Amino acid sequence: MRAISALIAAPLTGVIAVVTLAAYLIPALTEVIRIDLADPQRIQWYQIFGCHLLHWSAEHLFWDLAMFCILGGCCERWWPKQYYSAIGLSALLIPLVVILWQPEISSYRGLSGIDTALFSLMATRLGAESLRRSDWSQAVLFATLLASLAAKVAYEFMTGGLLFVSELNFVPLPVAHLVGGIVGAFTPLAGRRLRTCSEACNNGSSVRTGKSIPWISDPRCEQVSTKLSGLGRHVAAGTAGAGKQRRRCGTG
Repeated sequence: MRAISALIAAPLTGVIAVVTLAAYLIPALTEVIRIDLADPQRIQWYQIFGCHLLHWSAEHLFWDLAMFCILGGCCERWWPKQYYSAIGLSALLIPLVVILWQPEISSYRGLSGIDTALFSLMATRLGAESLRRSDWSQAVLFATLLASLAAKVAYEFMTGGLLFVSELNFVPLPVAHLVGGIVGAFTPLAGRRLRTCSEACNNGSSVRTGKSIPWISDPRCEQVSTKLSGLGRHVAAGTAGAGKQRRRCGTG
């Protein structure tokens, strides 16, 4: 019953998880949605989104999917609009940035860039709510989690290593995590900006009237931040590294 309730509360997360498992187990599906970054003109739109569902190994799949189910399930249930925005933007931008940043890459796979976006979205929202309530301990906690995410990305840029996956047939793409982190952090800020402008046009400036900003004053955030303060200590910015195979290994 709990599994059914969770699936109802977070249907997109459930669908993505099922398709991700199917893509790992069914080679024919892998061939359809794999992306060939070496030939951008032949890339189909569904491959831009589908490549995130593919993984190079069982270990790679485990870390990425575990983090996605935890973070995605929470974000979709609590902030569905921002969840959909973070998923869509990060899924679209990451392959495009990889093509521009590292044109030598032949293929891309992994949910970790999207995981990073969801982690950043959650930490940003809960940290902002903690500041609003002047709960400095929780504000410091979520700020620390964001700093840990930044440190993880910096570590990968400097060392070329992974913190949670030890496979040798692919290397991390920290630029994917960087893009995901930026998208996740700015998605709630962009939503706030759009709503504030709308209120200013229709009802006068929210700053002048003292009206609270919806996404910051959402009472659910207070409940969520309380529940996640313990979880946050265990869920570090350890999304599994998005990977790419080296050209000599192909893209299969």
